[in-house]
Amino acid sequence: TMVDLAGTEDLRKHNPRAESTDAVAANKSLSVLRIAFERLAQGEDLAPPVRESVLTKVLVNSLGGNSRTLVITHVSPHAACYQESYNTLRFADTVKNVLSHVTFATPSPPCDDSA
Repeated sequence: TMVDLAGTEDLRKHNPRAESTDAVAANKSLSVLRIAFERLAQGEDLAPPVRESVLTKVLVNSLGGNSRTLVITHVSPHAACYQESYNTLRFADTVKNVLSHVTFATPSPPCDDSA
């Protein structure tokens, strides 16, 4: 599963009246995703909140399950983007602490029907 979260940055910075339902839904999904990764990184017995947003429902098999997960972040060196870049790097630091234990299925031997 590949998810591109481009354009989900703080919309109010670019448009102060941008309180659209899409922006609210995107921020809620990102918050739930952050909480899910924090719980997985801490190794808590609590299940990550995968049913609380559409984003985490889509990523349920990739969140600490039997899969390898890659998160690519983009940050800006511009001073005006400092807080946004800092928050992105904090998120990436949390994600890198998630440990998954991938196991590979071994194929069963073919059946011998000659008996």
